Amino acid sequence: LVVATKMLRGATRVLRTRPWRISAASVLKVAARDVRCMATYPSSVAEDQSATAVYAAEGPGNDWRVNWSLAVADVPPQARAFRNYNNKFLLQAAKSMESKSVKVADDIVTVEPRLASLYQVETSGFGDLLPSISAEQYKSLFETVTEQLRENDMFVHDGALGSYPAESFGVRSVSDDPAFCLLSNYTLCPAPQRGPVSYQRQPIVVYSLPTMLPQNAAEFGLKPNEAVAVVDTSSGTVLLLGTHCSYSLHQALHHVAAESLLAKDALLIQGQAFLTSNDRCTLFCADYVPFKGDPVKVSPHGHILSQKGLSRCWTSITFPTDSPSAGDYVEKCKDGSVVTRPARTYLPNLSKAPNAIVLVVDDQTKAFAPLSKLSPTQAAFYTVAGYAGTMPSPSLSSALLLKTLAEKHKMQVYLLNTAWANADEAVAKVTAGDVAGGAKDALGLEVAIAGDKPGDASAVIKDLRSRVLPLCHDVPDIGAAAPLA
Repeated sequence: LVVATKMLRGATRVLRTRPWRISAASVLKVAARDVRCMATYPSSVAEDQSATAVYAAEGPGNDWRVNWSLAVADVPPQARAFRNYNNKFLLQAAKSMESKSVKVADDIVTVEPRLASLYQVETSGFGDLLPSISAEQYKSLFETVTEQLRENDMFVHDGALGSYPAESFGVRSVSDDPAFCLLSNYTLCPAPQRGPVSYQRQPIVVYSLPTMLPQNAAEFGLKPNEAVAVVDTSSGTVLLLGTHCSYSLHQALHHVAAESLLAKDALLIQGQAFLTSNDRCTLFCADYVPFKGDPVKVSPHGHILSQKGLSRCWTSITFPTDSPSAGDYVEKCKDGSVVTRPARTYLPNLSKAPNAIVLVVDDQTKAFAPLSKLSPTQAAFYTVAGYAGTMPSPSLSSALLLKTLAEKHKMQVYLLNTAWANADEAVAKVTAGDVAGGAKDALGLEVAIAGDKPGDASAVIKDLRSRVLPLCHDVPDIGAAAPLA
């Protein structure tokens, strides 16, 4: 065993340092293959008992370092494990494993995602905003998921949430479905360190079983016959059961990473950035805003705003289309097809802070004007009110950080009310930088674009003062931005 191990190490060293001596290295590696060793147990354990241990040769699907790192993540493989394989391999694997919900044709993966529900473990801290399952139910569900993963071939992708390394988090996705691994490859940014496999657990681990819907869902505190995503912020774990769309993956990872980013003085913005031809950047805190005007470049859903500037959460773009291209990941939904496509060619890892940030509300009472200008303090107040996609839940910490960053980068903050018919006009003016101030409305906000017939603001004022003011008790200057009764 000692001799064979030295031969194997020498062959590996030759492969790494002298690739031109491949023939000699091959001879050494073949000589050391399938090493068989006799191990005699101590007599105190078993008298005269021996066993033969067979160490399988490394190759595609069998990398000892990957196997050990998966053991750290509670899924020691019993079959094969493929880590960070290229898109061509994943497309071929997905084609060989086609199912009712996954089809591959012309290098295009087409999936039919199910309606997904997002759950939290009761200790995750999102309050009543997400349905909860108990710690015991989560432990039982986690064991069920990992047990099934271990029995099948696993496809592993190591990437990162965040394009700027200083503000990114390593994410490992583990699935028995190569199509989901392809989606992870498209979505996640390249990992900051692409060197040897680390035995340390990644800060965030996603376990995906697209073919699994728990038959005894009630036992785990889940609804039956639906795709589910369960997040556990304490361990940085996401469980995805059923075929999920890219939006579900984004939402689950946002919930896991938001608080950790705040610890780095970075703000996670769930929204889109529009870049116009005059190099003006506008960040909208919403997944969708109505837009009609000159063509603009739209970045992926999800950004990280910090003292350094603006970086991307993801490395792909997701958009509706009926004409997918080769290599696309297509999701067939009720309202049409949505495509996820890598977009690494023109999106910088870190760019300057946006010129403007737009909070978004859909107020059908029309108490808010189509577009209002906010001071940094007012922006913080309405962030706590939940009008910003900066956090999965209203957070005073995120509001204070937004106020600080708006002042530092001299960003203008607006509030867009998409309930108005001229909301698309307001979006076009903001992105073009063509916005002038005006008189203040009943909410005490400066109206940038007025509506025809503003609604009664009394109910909105009452709600804001009763719901948001108590949350600002420890920061009086933000509470002072509340509308007067």
